[in-house]
Amino acid sequence: MCSHYYESTGSVKVMNKGSKALFEQILEGMAENGLRCIAFAHRKTSIRDYFTFSRQQLILLGLVGLTNSRRSGTRGTVEDCHRAGINVKLITGDNKVTARIMASKCGIIEPDYQPGELIEGEEFRKFSAEERMEKVENIRVLARATPDDKVLMVQSLKQKGHVVAFLGRGIGDAPALREANVGLCFGNQGAEIVKACSAIVISYKDFPLIIDILRWGRGIYDSVEIYTQFLLSATFVALVIDFVVAVSSSEPPGFDSVADVSSGRIPFPVFQLLWMKLIGGTLAALALLTEKPSQDVMQRPPRKLKEPLMTAKMLDNIWAQALYQIAIFLVIHFKGKSLFNVNAKEKDTLVLNTYILCQAFNIFNTRLSEKNLFDEIQKKKLFLGIIGLIVSVQVIMVELLNGFSGTARLGFGQWGFCIAFAAASSMVTWFVRCMPALGNFKLPMLKPKID
Repeated sequence: MCSHYYESTGSVKVMNKGSKALFEQILEGMAENGLRCIAFAHRKTSIRDYFTFSRQQLILLGLVGLTNSRRSGTRGTVEDCHRAGINVKLITGDNKVTARIMASKCGIIEPDYQPGELIEGEEFRKFSAEERMEKVENIRVLARATPDDKVLMVQSLKQKGHVVAFLGRGIGDAPALREANVGLCFGNQGAEIVKACSAIVISYKDFPLIIDILRWGRGIYDSVEIYTQFLLSATFVALVIDFVVAVSSSEPPGFDSVADVSSGRIPFPVFQLLWMKLIGGTLAALALLTEKPSQDVMQRPPRKLKEPLMTAKMLDNIWAQALYQIAIFLVIHFKGKSLFNVNAKEKDTLVLNTYILCQAFNIFNTRLSEKNLFDEIQKKKLFLGIIGLIVSVQVIMVELLNGFSGTARLGFGQWGFCIAFAAASSMVTWFVRCMPALGNFKLPMLKPKID
């Protein structure tokens, strides 16, 4: 836009091809150093001539290169995202050279990047729908991008089946924030409309907080899966025990016993029932849903968007635990008197005691898949405290408050059997996790032999 420029002495010179090439060389050098370039120019004019002002007759005052500084920890955050299976892309309005320098410093692209990994917004817009869908995953840096380019990038990735998180800060990022599956912004620098369009507002201007958000999101999802697995197995076992005990109490079993169960008259006293519900509904939830997630969750790829909450492996664990516990309880219920030489009340106490200890071990079993299991569990003080509380209260109920709780006192040998039966559930969980999921097992195809 400039027809003249100032020398350092203050004299005005005509902008010819040689001087323009020199300025362009300076701009390119600034861009290669990661600087954002701004040109300042002026022209003397009067108010009367303002509306007829020609943009092609400006006088260049000077060039300024602004440092586009990276936030602390940016490169480490990008590397953590890559290890977690997250594809990081840089979409910026800077020119191609500046975008390449910044992306290289952040670890988004390598110095020897492939041609299709860095393109400009104009080229991205000119792609056909088929070309865009084919090349969008390979694009790592989109330079000179407009707000519409950002929205188009998000839409293309979503059409490919990806879960898209978009980190924005300016008013031009609002459409892309609304379009993304998860919109994020920094609360101390974004406009109110940007915050309104974001699902997550980060209070502190600290880029590594994104890793904490990812880790907690994955950890909460894992906790929900673990608690669902525990609750379904414990509830199913309790339902079968109630039904079998109620039906087997009549000679022969009849419809009256079934009616007793359906009407709420169950074989366990009220205090024992409340204690069982407290373990499954409150204590287990506190132990499994409130702990800080481990670092292991960031060492695996993300889940697929349409992946169900209940996986085949979870169903295998639920059925294995349920069948094992039901088998133990049926043996104690029908053969407990002769096997352990106890009366009816002591036999019922053995059933209750084994059930409670099985659930305590089942809470522990949910952590068997973690790496460095004992190191991780030592950090989970609330987790260990709740398991200890369940065992302690059960001992007090059986040995000290047996008259109030409706239980009978047990000997050391009987306690040993209960603990052994409960501890064996850990072996069942370990065995199931070593086996392939039954939901993924396929029978081999048999080919007929033709003579």
